Amino acid sequence: MINNITIKDFRGIQSGSIQKFRKFNIFVGANNSGKSAVMEAIYLASTVNQEVGLLRETDQDVSSNTVMLVNQDLLGNNPLNLIAGKHSDSADLLNFSRDQDAFVIVKVKDLKAVLQEFELDLGKSKPSPDSLFLFGFDTEQNQELTQLLWQNSENIKSKNRTIFCWYPDLTYYYKGSAVWSIAGQPPAAKYTFFCDTSMVKSYIPIAFYRYFLNEVPGWTQRIAKHFGNIFEIKDPFTVQFVPITGHPDRLQGWIAREDKPALSIDAFGDGARAAFKLLVPLVVMAEMATEAEPGLLLWEEPEAFQNPQTLGNLLNEVVKIIQDKPIQVFISTHNLELVAYIAQMLQTKDLNSEQTMVFQMNLSQGKLQTIWIDPKDLKTSLEFGSDLRNWKDFKPPFQFALQEK
Repeated sequence: MINNITIKDFRGIQSGSIQKFRKFNIFVGANNSGKSAVMEAIYLASTVNQEVGLLRETDQDVSSNTVMLVNQDLLGNNPLNLIAGKHSDSADLLNFSRDQDAFVIVKVKDLKAVLQEFELDLGKSKPSPDSLFLFGFDTEQNQELTQLLWQNSENIKSKNRTIFCWYPDLTYYYKGSAVWSIAGQPPAAKYTFFCDTSMVKSYIPIAFYRYFLNEVPGWTQRIAKHFGNIFEIKDPFTVQFVPITGHPDRLQGWIAREDKPALSIDAFGDGARAAFKLLVPLVVMAEMATEAEPGLLLWEEPEAFQNPQTLGNLLNEVVKIIQDKPIQVFISTHNLELVAYIAQMLQTKDLNSEQTMVFQMNLSQGKLQTIWIDPKDLKTSLEFGSDLRNWKDFKPPFQFALQEK
């Protein structure tokens, strides 16, 4: 399980750290408070496991290290593509050159970066060019490299994983380099899933479907059960997957009731589509993740497209799926109803208070600020009318009141 994160120059965060992560973590804050940046940093740090060699010239010799490039996540996405596609508007960021096929020479655009030029020995691995904008490494095995990148590494413990990124659009004010570190046991890249609003328009990769259809018993039946609970569908129905015309590598989900024609999930509202496309990979993760290869769900704005009642049902089903599973969850939100549902689930013990933490976040002139709110204090805070979405005093046009469930 990831325990904490320390960040320097990643996206809008010039510096900051968050401690005390638990199994179930909720980031609450206003727009531009650093929530998404932290989620993306965790995601990228969790999906590096493709080993390559790092060669760099020192004053006396050539130094070598084993580092890791990003690999595919649960749905087969290239994680760097997924994150950079949300933020990049640069036309030419390929700031490296190839020396034959096995070696890539990297020159970092950030003139202040302590690691300015180095060479990646790809060996037999054939990563895509889009994977060559960051690498990760275990600090315990690469202490000299850790000292070099962090310079002051007092807070970087031996069990950390450090990431060095030279993709300018993902760095603070386009500096050109960023470094961050996570502590604890990282998840398996193949069981890591980043769910944001873009998932609504996505389709299921056919390779993902074919593989897990044979690996997860009752997969489609489980999806149907959870989907029916969320939207309170009483009539029996099944879930099917059908090829998409013009997209031979993708499938679309369909809902088939016994007494009505089947409908594609696109025929439903965005709320149903968002829930369905969360459930498909999450049910797989819950079945496949192990203590040795744990899972990770990064869920951005669960409230998107959902009315309050459906949001509560959706959150309840997600908790049921991950309960007692080796899966860590990070949620980012600026929705107070979601926080209130969390408080209620702690009251009813549907959520374990020892495994849950809420973080109030703020970003001021590049400095990440956080206040952790223990579950024992969350209910009291909401009952007194505290609006955790805002760092400073704010008077909303109406007041929420937490009610007993």
